[in-house]
Amino acid sequence: MPQNTTAAVADNNPYPDDANISHCLLTAISSKDLPELKRLLQTSPNFPSTCQPHILSPIHDSAFHAGLEAYKLVLRAFPQLKSWDLGHLGDPIGLAAAANDISFLTYLLDELGLDANEGRFCYTPVSVAVVGDCHGSSIRWRPMASSFGVTIV
Repeated sequence: MPQNTTAAVADNNPYPDDANISHCLLTAISSKDLPELKRLLQTSPNFPSTCQPHILSPIHDSAFHAGLEAYKLVLRAFPQLKSWDLGHLGDPIGLAAAANDISFLTYLLDELGLDANEGRFCYTPVSVAVVGDCHGSSIRWRPMASSFGVTIV
């Protein structure tokens, strides 16, 4: 069972600021401590106190790479991240397609209702990326693309 290392940081500060909470969340995510992540999200209902994207960006990115369950927890707390644009990296659909993560794609498209044709990897629409070799991902994902509603151009 993982040690509750992030709880001490948050609990020792009766008024933790955004940077402190962000640090605690990132620590829980990177260690894949889902119970601690859930606890932190539940006990920090006013986080972030500001609406600046840079505060949630590393949390979204880390949760995405930590796996589907961490990502679901973060999205429950921050539904505005559902179709978060990761700038030059693309968006969640594009990243999941590039990683050939079918369970992630199923969650994004079927459960969240995102449009596969809106997805992009880097600056390339997923509908184009599946045709070529986008870092090796299209080889496995292309046969699945049409089942997710991607219109291949």
